[in-house]
Amino acid sequence: MITKGTWVSKKTGIVVKVTPLVIQETLDWLLYFAVFSLFRVVGRYRRTTQPRVWFAPERARPWYLVWPTLIAAGARIVDDPKDADFAFQFDDAALSPTIEAPSGLKAINFRCTDIQKSTVSAAFEKAFGYGLLVEPEKASGPIVEKSELNGTHDGQIRMAPFVGLPDRVYQKLIDNCAPDGMFEDLRTPTLGGVPLAVFIKRRPEVDRFSNDNAACLLKRPDEVFSPDEIAAIGRFCALLNMDWGGIDALRDKTDGRLYIVDANKTDMGPPTILPLPDKMRATKIMGDAMAAYLAAKGTE
Repeated sequence: MITKGTWVSKKTGIVVKVTPLVIQETLDWLLYFAVFSLFRVVGRYRRTTQPRVWFAPERARPWYLVWPTLIAAGARIVDDPKDADFAFQFDDAALSPTIEAPSGLKAINFRCTDIQKSTVSAAFEKAFGYGLLVEPEKASGPIVEKSELNGTHDGQIRMAPFVGLPDRVYQKLIDNCAPDGMFEDLRTPTLGGVPLAVFIKRRPEVDRFSNDNAACLLKRPDEVFSPDEIAAIGRFCALLNMDWGGIDALRDKTDGRLYIVDANKTDMGPPTILPLPDKMRATKIMGDAMAAYLAAKGTE
């Protein structure tokens, strides 16, 4: 809903100001959508099988990453579960209602109901063997304070010790600054616990906790993560019961370790600032992976 120069999400309550940057990002996405639609019309994504996917409790829209991924996989998105082969749980909230997939349908993400940052941080520590959460009352020096909610991008650095708030989460401050002074966020879509691609989102320090990217690079997971880290990402996704979703990871230049700071099962994308050829390449990579995943899941 757009009102008074802002866009407000009815589901999460997130408020986004309609700025020239937001308008440019919208135009970039529309160009991607137009090219993607052309590829779809000419049969670029035509496959021998056409699995049918139904979303609940909400339908994924084209600006969510799962939508082009499914279309590139040759899937059809249907409105009635009676016409579907797969049921896909899709809910923007950090805490989702527990619902059951209709009988006879293969379920995706129905057990992934809690992606609050405290839950994400606890799963990260268990999967990787080292922690991210801190207690502000016991810590000293700079730490990061964030909302538990999904998609707020409201991180801020605070000096500990201090008394924490019950609706906030506190994390170690990760020094993810690259040699050129830009801060790098490793956004990684995953499917079945397997990282599919890495969008290296680069920002100046003033925007390090925002979603305003100065540049974005597309990399293969094995170019960014070690085999042990890829295995740990799989364990992390399993702990969250996240069949499909995106993770935000940071590499700390002081200790070289990877830290997953957020997870989202309804992430948008590809990133608007990513060059169009890379958007299309990433879409094909994810579509091929989704086609294989649905084919395998359909035989379970």
